[in-house]
Amino acid sequence: MKKLKRKILLICFIVFMLCGCEKSDKYKKLDLIDEQFGRMTRIFELETLECRYHNVARSKKYKNWGLIQKNKTFWVEYDSVANISFDISKMERYIDKKDKIIYVKLPEPKIECRVVDGSIQKTKESKNGMVKLVIDTSDIQEAIDNSEKEMKKEIEKNTSLYGSAAAKAEIIIRNFVEEINNINGSNYTVNFDGYDSVAYKKSEENTTEKNKK
Repeated sequence: MKKLKRKILLICFIVFMLCGCEKSDKYKKLDLIDEQFGRMTRIFELETLECRYHNVARSKKYKNWGLIQKNKTFWVEYDSVANISFDISKMERYIDKKDKIIYVKLPEPKIECRVVDGSIQKTKESKNGMVKLVIDTSDIQEAIDNSEKEMKKEIEKNTSLYGSAAAKAEIIIRNFVEEINNINGSNYTVNFDGYDSVAYKKSEENTTEKNKK
């Protein structure tokens, strides 16, 4: 069901982005790849991966009792969702019309974590003897916020998750270009590995041209 839903969303996304691209035969003979591919960069977030996980936020609350400092440990369980997306408006690209290759460099992925509504369970506390320490909502929220920050750091270290997110983004972009090819009768391919070398080569060529002038 999830795969079918993703496929439907992908098709809707491509149709929406290419809406208005299909022209008469006269216009199909023109190379409109700049305009058509540029439509993709007008969107902002391309969400490619969603991870749901169960987490336990642990913390301590301290209180001074005379010269003695007492503390109470507490923990709360909850569910959270992490979304990995790409800001496509920041995507770098170079279109080689001669060899029909679109060189693309994805921007750094963006991670957003959020707590699932209604998933926060009852707080559990340790006993602290004679000193009464009340765990209030602000203590719980602070513990969850700190736990989410740590979870985000762990996700950032997980290269396999990043790789999966990037792979899905690449599939969407390749499918988008394939639809452009179908409309235009063109045969562009997408290269996600060679952008840096091409950009360097173009920079060198531009420097040489300036020096000649």
